[in-house]
Amino acid sequence: MSGSAAPRVLLVGAAGYGSTYVEEIARLEAAGEVELAGICDRSAPVGAAADLLGDRPWADDLGQLLVKTSPDVVVVATPIPLHLPMARQVLGADARLLLEKPPTATLADWRALCAHPGPAARQVGFQSLGSSAVPRLRALVESGALGQVRHVGVRGAWQRTDSYYARAAWAGRRTLDGVPVADGVWTNPFAHGLATALAVLGTTRAEDVTDVRTQLWRTRDIECDDTAWVRVETTAGVPVVGAATLCADEDEEPAVVVAGTGGTAVLHYTADVLEVDGTVETHTRTSPLQDLLRHADEPQRLQSSLADCGAFMQVLEALRLAPPVPRVPEEAVRDVGVGRSVGQGGTDRLRTLPGITAVVRRVAQEGLTLEAAGRPW
Repeated sequence: MSGSAAPRVLLVGAAGYGSTYVEEIARLEAAGEVELAGICDRSAPVGAAADLLGDRPWADDLGQLLVKTSPDVVVVATPIPLHLPMARQVLGADARLLLEKPPTATLADWRALCAHPGPAARQVGFQSLGSSAVPRLRALVESGALGQVRHVGVRGAWQRTDSYYARAAWAGRRTLDGVPVADGVWTNPFAHGLATALAVLGTTRAEDVTDVRTQLWRTRDIECDDTAWVRVETTAGVPVVGAATLCADEDEEPAVVVAGTGGTAVLHYTADVLEVDGTVETHTRTSPLQDLLRHADEPQRLQSSLADCGAFMQVLEALRLAPPVPRVPEEAVRDVGVGRSVGQGGTDRLRTLPGITAVVRRVAQEGLTLEAAGRPW
C-alpha cells in the first residue's frame, strides 16, 4: 500500500457498530484518503450506508466481493461468531485486516488466526488503545511518578435494558448453535477497559498473564454475566482488578485507575481524559482504521495488533470456561420499566442492583473483591 492511489477499503457489516465505520470511511473518502471498494452485509445497505455505497458493489457473499473488488483493507464489523471465518477469507485474499473486538470467541481460535497465512497487518478494533493518553499513562507507571503501583483497576457501570439482550440471537450467550460466542461484560461492552489496563502495564501478550480469577453474576435469563469481577495476575508483578455491570443504579463513564503508593491516575478511556492527582489532561486519539492505513507496511507499529491481544484473550478464555453463571437473588434486584415498547408489547425493563455503582468504583480504586467492597450476594 505504498502506491499513490488511495487504499481501497471493503466494509463487512454496515449496520449496528458497523455504522461507525460507514461514517469514518465517508469522511476519509471525502478527504481523498481511502476509496470504498464495496459493502458486504446480509441485507442491502440503507440510509447513510446506501449513500456511501452509491453504485459500488454490495453482496452478502464475502468471497464473491473479495474477488470482485480486490480491496487493500477489509474492515470486519460482524457478530462475534463470524469473525474467524471471515478473517480467514480476508487474509486469503491478501488484504490487510481490521477486525472488531473481541477478535475471536476462543483462545484457540485466536492462536489459529495469528498463525493463518496472509498479510501481517492485522488490527483489532480496540479504539481506546489509539488514545495518546495510553502511552502517557504507561510512561507515568514506568517512570515511578506514581510510586510503586499496587494495582491497575478497571470500572464500568452502565445501564442496559432487556432490549440490549434482544438485539441479536448471540447477545448474552456463551454459545449459539454449538458455536462459542462469549458475550459477557468484559468481552464486549467493557473489553476496551480491560485491554487498556493491560496495555498500561505493557502486558499485552498471552504469556504476560499468569493467572485469572473471576466472579460472575447475572440478573437475567442469559448464559453470560451482566455483572462481573476479575483479577488478572501479570508478569509485571502488578494485578489488574476490575468490576463491571450493565445493571448500574447510577450510569457513569468507565475508567482505568492506576493506584500507586505515590499517587493515583484515572483514565476516562471513552473520553480520552486523564486525571493525574487532580491535574486533568485531554488527549487525542487515532482510530484503528487510520492507524492501519498508516502502518499497513509496518505491522509491528500497529496500536492494537492481533498478536498484542493475547493477554486479553487469556482473560476471555478464563471467563468463557468459568462455571455456569449464578443468578443474583431477586430480592437484590430492582426493576425499572422505562416505557419503551419491546417486540409485540411490554416495557423495556431495566434491571438494576442498588448500590452496585459505588461497589464498582471501590473495587477499581482499592483492588478489592466484590465481597470486600460490599456485594457478596
